[in-house]
Amino acid sequence: GELMRELIPLFFKPNPNSVGGGGGGVGGQHPHHASVVRNMPGALRRLWSISQNTVVAACIEAWRSTANDPPGVRFATVVHIIGVVRILPSPENAIATILNGNKDPEFSLTVAFVMADHDMLQLRPWLADRWNASGANKGMFAVALISYVGKNYPHAGPRRNKPLVSVENLSTTLQFVLSLDAETMNGAVPTPSGKVVTLGESVKAIVDACLVRHPQLAEVLPGNGNIGVPGSADVAQQQQQQQQQRPAPGSQDDIEECANQYFQQIYASEDSARKVVEMLKSFKASGSARENDIFACMIHNLFDEYRFFSKYPEKELRITGILFGLLIKEQLVSSITLGIALRYVLEALRKPPAQSPQSGKMFRFGMFALEQFKERLHEWPQYCSHIVQIPHLRDGYASLVAEIEGVAADDGQHSAAGSSISTGGGGL
Repeated sequence: GELMRELIPLFFKPNPNSVGGGGGGVGGQHPHHASVVRNMPGALRRLWSISQNTVVAACIEAWRSTANDPPGVRFATVVHIIGVVRILPSPENAIATILNGNKDPEFSLTVAFVMADHDMLQLRPWLADRWNASGANKGMFAVALISYVGKNYPHAGPRRNKPLVSVENLSTTLQFVLSLDAETMNGAVPTPSGKVVTLGESVKAIVDACLVRHPQLAEVLPGNGNIGVPGSADVAQQQQQQQQQRPAPGSQDDIEECANQYFQQIYASEDSARKVVEMLKSFKASGSARENDIFACMIHNLFDEYRFFSKYPEKELRITGILFGLLIKEQLVSSITLGIALRYVLEALRKPPAQSPQSGKMFRFGMFALEQFKERLHEWPQYCSHIVQIPHLRDGYASLVAEIEGVAADDGQHSAAGSSISTGGGGL
């Protein structure tokens, strides 16, 4: 106890004078700590090597000690803790321990939410991983998740404002919960009054409350017709106030918010991905500048996600690969953007599937994508030649290689049209 009381303010909590100062993102430096501890990173690494449990426990206690503090202080504390963990000897393992291995679900969820807002974690795949890893305790995880949402949704705000819980993460979490199987939703959930309700009933109540507080969620959550909350006059007034705070239609914030909401729909099923592609086709051809901007934003977001694909669970990886390939097949990307898309697929195919789990995931992404646009390969003979030269494709997928070689041979006369795209000036 005494050791913990000394460690927490020294290493695991930010300088109170810097909280709210607008500086410091995740992993930022804290000079005031350096003045107290001459080599703070070295001291933390040494402490981690001696007792990982002590470091994890100190992180949790630092978070719990802010229970009565304002959201800004709690946010700064989580950001500081993430920064501390990132300087440890094996930050990925340390982060995984914080996210998956501790006994405080609220702390894990808060860290995951803040990391998601800083592009350090994909929330939907992480929730799916935690769900699958819960085994017989899946119901408990679902209850913890919806309880966390119920506690924090009133204070949620746009991601750009750096809240503890962003509306974007709120939307992702509610969509995940609503996708859970019927057996889980019919499970019993105790209430403070002693009354037992089903998880589905609890979820409906939370969703209804979130829709009142954040009306923009109605665009992405099902079953939001009549909320059925008492006090309709107060509800209407609250909805009107919230509506006034929404981004102006056509603004950059509005475009990004809509793009994120549509993007989240993709992972419901493969069929959802195909429906989104049809929607993107209509947006691209639309005479509406707003829909054109949403289309461009979604394409940009998908390409930006490429660096995270190796961390996706299998279902999300497959759907992403299918979506990526459909964009090429349906000619939704062209010119430079098409070149980037094709290069990403080729880079993925070049990853040896047996080298590592991450390499294997990228290779499978490439195969999922390639399967969608094989019928267009005849347009890019030189691109075909790059594919068929990949050793592990020749060894393990001889029939596919033969098929592509046949395409390239049959349509070689079109090489001039496709060479600039397929080679990128030799960059592939």
